[in-house]
Order: sequence, then structure tokens, then C-alpha cells
Amino acid sequence: MAIPPFIWFVFILDLVLLVGAIIHGSVTTDALHHFREYRLITFLSSFQLIAVAVIAWFVYETESNRTASPGSHSGAFIWVLVAVGFVFLAFDEVMKIHEAIDFTIHRILKMQESAITDRIDDVIVLAYAIVGLVFVYRSRASLQPYLKAVKPILIYGVIVMLMMVAADITTNRRDIISDKTIFMALSVAEEVLKIAAEALFIFAAYACYRIARDTK
Repeated sequence: MAIPPFIWFVFILDLVLLVGAIIHGSVTTDALHHFREYRLITFLSSFQLIAVAVIAWFVYETESNRTASPGSHSGAFIWVLVAVGFVFLAFDEVMKIHEAIDFTIHRILKMQESAITDRIDDVIVLAYAIVGLVFVYRSRASLQPYLKAVKPILIYGVIVMLMMVAADITTNRRDIISDKTIFMALSVAEEVLKIAAEALFIFAAYACYRIARDTK
């Protein structure tokens, strides 16, 4: 089956921006310049999460328009929740909500920051992923028309996402990896994995939209 132009667009855009960020960083004094907070990759990540939310909303509207009776939209409403969830993740990416929760926990519990407690924000990101997986599992009946087609993409997306979380935990501070070069390389890898996982979720959402659109 031919790959849709939209998928090629997302793939090439991500590839160009990531390679460009890596090359530009490697010839400057700061290899992580474009991968730091509130810079190129942060906004690319946020835009991709918004893209998933928008496509999920399109699936909702397509399913709703196809449904005969207004009272039978409960299955389609799942896509509203998906859209809202990814909008939240987009805000979290820019506003660092998970880090704010981390700081709040430390302040309320009067915890002294340590190598372990400093990774609470990473655990929160992992919790996001777990909540998403539980949601998909519990909604599998309503998502059944799509799961067969997008299951491989989702599996790869989840694997890449978990690799990203593992890299994030490892590079939270330089206590696990002391070598500067390896630490920086893994920090870049974490961001690349994040963009890759988001791209896979875009591909999955777009595949669902095409299925919804083509279903009579």
C-alpha cells in the first residue's frame, strides 16, 4: 500500500529538523542547544502532540456524522478524550507541568532533593504513558475498527516511548553516566526518541482518520 503524502511530510520534516539540530549543535560549543527546553525540539514536540489531537478530533467528527442517531455517539466520544489528552500533553511539553508537580511534591512533603526524588517528574511521564495504555485497553471495544490496522504502529510507538522514558531517567542528572560525551549523546537520543514516538502516534491517528473517512 502506498504511503500517504502526509506521512512522508511528517517523516521528512522531523528528519530534516532533527538532523539539522544535531549537525548545528555539533559544530557549536553546545551540542544540546536545540534540544534544551523552550527551543526548536520542544516546540516541534508540542506541535506534533497538537497534530495528534487535531486528527483525533477529525476522527470524532467523522464518526459522529456517520452515526444515525445523536444519542449513540458514546463510541465516537472516545476520540474527544484522546484529543483532550494530547492537548494536555502539548501544554505539558511547553509548560513542564510534570516538573511543576515534582516541585510541588517536594515542597508539600518537605523532601530533600536526591538522586531518587529528583526523578519524580520522570516517573510522572511514565504514569502518563501507563494511563494512556490503560485507556486504550479499556476502550478496545469502541476502538476495535481501528486497532487491527494501527496495532503495529501503536506497539512501536509505545516501545519507542518507553525507551525515551528510560533515557530521560538515565540523563536526569550525571550520577548514572559520568562521561560527558556519552551523557550528551544519550540526552540527544532521548529527544530524538520522543519525536519519533510522537510521529508514530501521528501516523496511527491519521490511519484511524482514513479508516473512519472511508467507512460507509
